[in-house]
Amino acid sequence: MSRFVVKLGSSIVADDNGEPRRDVLGAVCEVVAARRARSDDVILVTSGAIAHGNQRHGAGRAGRAPSTSCRPLSAVGQGKLYRVWDELLRDRGATSAQVLLTFFDLSARLHYLNARQTLTRLLDWGVVPVINENDTTTTDEISFGDNDFLAAQVAILVGAELLVVLTDIDGLFTADPARRRRRAARARGQRRRGPRAAPDRPHDRAARLGRDALEGRGGRDGDGGRHPDGGVQRHAAGRAERGARRLAGGGGRASCRASRATRASSCG
Repeated sequence: MSRFVVKLGSSIVADDNGEPRRDVLGAVCEVVAARRARSDDVILVTSGAIAHGNQRHGAGRAGRAPSTSCRPLSAVGQGKLYRVWDELLRDRGATSAQVLLTFFDLSARLHYLNARQTLTRLLDWGVVPVINENDTTTTDEISFGDNDFLAAQVAILVGAELLVVLTDIDGLFTADPARRRRRAARARGQRRRGPRAAPDRPHDRAARLGRDALEGRGGRDGDGGRHPDGGVQRHAAGRAERGARRLAGGGGRASCRASRATRASSCG
């Protein structure tokens, strides 16, 4: 018997209008039911509640919902999306259960143990948990931020042998490929319009690196990828930001002269 966690992104679960892709979800449910028949445990981690809620509440309007509407749109779409999963699994002889988790549930010890006990019991019963983040109560500061991270945490929680991520992204990236494409498009546009804009001044870049480090994002290179020596980069970025602050305050040269004078006196 094996245990699997399968994560589906919003673009897999729903089409451009936010409507669930029943053909795709049905194919996934076929595989899940076959695995259950072989006594394997399968957990589904699904996105798409906000997209489906936007489609239902907005009468089919396409496009990205504003951030202030995400939580209520999730409330509109979550139950209806789960109903689709439940029907498709039930038609294939599998029983499902809806489980909504928050970042706090997997951070606080007691909540963590309760979540593990609940999921373990459901799997013992032969039930397929369908998990999503409880977006109605999350904030920017207390959130998984991405269901890829939620799926990884669930896989650790239940001791899964394999985590399968179904996505329309071609491979594993160190940064959001959509942002890289947008940067490349802007660069092409600048070349067509004329001379390139002046690059960032050194202390502007240093301040940005420092802010990334202080906010826990680690050091980043010019392409948006993470440096392998993130700890060293964070330390260096913090020092760079302090230097940038001195420069911004006009005391950079005086500090440098004072530093050279101190070194000279110590050598003398």
